[in-house]
Amino acid sequence: MADEQLELEDDYDPLPLPKAATTYPEIPHRQILKEFFDDNGKSGEIRLELGSDGVWLQFDCDCKDALPYCQAQCCALVGTAVLQQELEKFDYPVDYNPGSDLPFTMQRGADGFCNCLDRKSRTCTIYGNHPQTCKAFHCTRGADVRGFKLPNHVLRQAT
Repeated sequence: MADEQLELEDDYDPLPLPKAATTYPEIPHRQILKEFFDDNGKSGEIRLELGSDGVWLQFDCDCKDALPYCQAQCCALVGTAVLQQELEKFDYPVDYNPGSDLPFTMQRGADGFCNCLDRKSRTCTIYGNHPQTCKAFHCTRGADVRGFKLPNHVLRQAT
């Protein structure tokens, strides 16, 4: 019986499947949340990207424009190095780690954020004179990173 095949009549016409009562909206893989413009035109954007591994918040804009969205998550990254030359010029609150590859790192509060971050406004209190590591960092613009996965799972570590 298993080898028997069902023979269909030549005039067999199956009934069409009923359509679903609910239709679902198409979800774009990239959604722009905010665009920024300068005198030369578009200067950047903040967007959501949907991937097979979740939704990512991506920034292709200046840091000050991203702050309302990112909430200064970069200030929670561990190991913000400070150079000896910078310490001679500015009085940064640092931890000294002798024998480490990073002998001077910015101090962090119990919440894991840099001590120079104003917790209320989420802005850097030493922005004009912040360390080179901070100046060089950007969460996604031109970087080899993907952004922040939502819900935001940036690893924080208090020292």
